[in-house]
This record gives sequence, structure tokens and C-alpha cells, in this order.
Amino acid sequence: MALATPLPRRELEDLYLALEKPVYNVVYRWLWHREEAMEVVQEAFLKLWQKSHSQTIDDPRAYLYRTAINLAKNRQRTLRVRNLFATREWMMRQGTTDDGRSADDDLEQRLDNMRVHIEKLPSKLREVVTLSELTDMSYADVAKILKIKAGTVASRRHRALARLRKSLEDDHA
Repeated sequence: MALATPLPRRELEDLYLALEKPVYNVVYRWLWHREEAMEVVQEAFLKLWQKSHSQTIDDPRAYLYRTAINLAKNRQRTLRVRNLFATREWMMRQGTTDDGRSADDDLEQRLDNMRVHIEKLPSKLREVVTLSELTDMSYADVAKILKIKAGTVASRRHRALARLRKSLEDDHA
């Protein structure tokens, strides 16, 4: 068994410069919260760095995306519980709301609507569609990250987009 050699600092810096924004885009679509997404990205890079000290990582890029998605899933569960209680408290303090909506409110409503549709996707479809649509990755790259076949990526992407289309059409009907 070969000893693990830590990822060279320069290689990690290069990975960060190349992948910080694409990984953030994927994580953001899971969490829909900027600060939380930034924290998850930072944590994923830290885990990559730490893991490289104990194990040889064949594909740091794939490891990074896989770790970021798993961290985002965990963070999402925590946020749902936190938001449930925070929303109830806010509604109780507000009492009633008026119907006067600003342009910012309308934009926020549209973003919330899209988030709801994406969150309704099963996890396996959501992983594929966020990675394939929000990054410049090929099906082969996504397949490597998710440890599935490229054909599976294509079929899951197709199913996910079909579900999103149908869901959006149903909303406007």
C-alpha cells in the first residue's frame, strides 16, 4: 500500500481558482442561500485538503463535487428545520400582510417558485440536473462524480428536465 501524499498546496489553489464558482453554483441550487452555499464550498475544499493527507485521491475534482453535494444535502436538512420555526415565528409577529408587492417581492416570489420546482425532484435527478446544467461538465464528468454510467446521466437529466417542464406548465395552467 502506497503512502498518501498530501495534495500540493499549489494544486489545491489551482483547483480552488478553477472550481470555486462552478461548485458554488451547484451548491447554491441545493440550498438557495448564498452564505450557506459559500460555507459548504469552503468546507468541501477543506475536506479535500484533509482527506489528501490520509488517502490518495485519484480525482480531486470528482471528490470535491461529490463532497460538496453531500454537504449541501446535510445542510439543507438542517435549514429546513431552522426555517420552519423561523417562518412560524415571523408570521406570528407580523400578524397580517398587505397585498402591495414591490418588484423585489415579485422577483423573490419567482425565485422561490423555481426553487420549489427543483426541490421537488428526487435527489438522483436533482444531482444530475444541477451538475449538468450549472457547470460545463460533460456527461462523463458527471458520471464520474456520481459514480454512475454516462448513459444514466443522460436519462436522468432528460427525466429531470421533463419533470421540471411539466411542473412549470402545470403551475401556469
